[in-house]
Amino acid sequence: MQKRSIFALGIYRKFLLWLLVSVGIVSVVSAQETDSILVQPKKLKTFKESYRSAKHNNVIKFSPVAPFVGQIPVAGELRVVYERFITYNNSITIGGSFNYISIPYKIMEAIVDTSGIKLQLWGGRGQIGYRYYVLKSIDAPQGLWVGPIASYNYARISNTRGNKSYTDYHYINAGFLVGYQLHMKNNWYFDGFTGLGYRNNFGIFKDGISGRTERYDLAIAPLPFLKHVKYYLAVHFGYAF
Repeated sequence: MQKRSIFALGIYRKFLLWLLVSVGIVSVVSAQETDSILVQPKKLKTFKESYRSAKHNNVIKFSPVAPFVGQIPVAGELRVVYERFITYNNSITIGGSFNYISIPYKIMEAIVDTSGIKLQLWGGRGQIGYRYYVLKSIDAPQGLWVGPIASYNYARISNTRGNKSYTDYHYINAGFLVGYQLHMKNNWYFDGFTGLGYRNNFGIFKDGISGRTERYDLAIAPLPFLKHVKYYLAVHFGYAF
């Protein structure tokens, strides 16, 4: 009976020693994990995680000017641009436009005698860009930003009362922009920007009777060396979510 008690006491001591050692190990590991969490840097904002404000990771924008005066002569544009933040203070922009006969030209047709001429226009524009928001003290998407942009705009203009001749317009542009996006009220933003770049704008005319084609430059500049210089100046209004 006494041997059993001694044996049971030995087991109890071993169990107690094991318990104390286990508690000590767990305490040390927990302390190390806590220290690593404290020194761990902030994660960058991704598609699934917001850095500061999840409701402002996306901005849908439109141009109030393009519907009246587009990039291509006599054309208006219904332009929509989508901005998406990919990391902290970095975003990409993707845009598209639908081209049509501009409103000012429609008004001119109603005022001036254009008998024999009935223009038809269709086409579209695509663009892609990158933005870096410079001011770390302001929560993006508000603040000063810089970045490159590239776009391609196409339109076919023809006279429906003519001989099936038409002109294809090609506008190829790439540049570097500087802008400021201002948070107005609620989720509404104002975005204004300017910049310089390269342009290659040309038209290709096709005669509907002979089938002859002719390529001509559309770039107009006061000096020859400015022919391929692109100047950007635009404003957008956007809604963030």
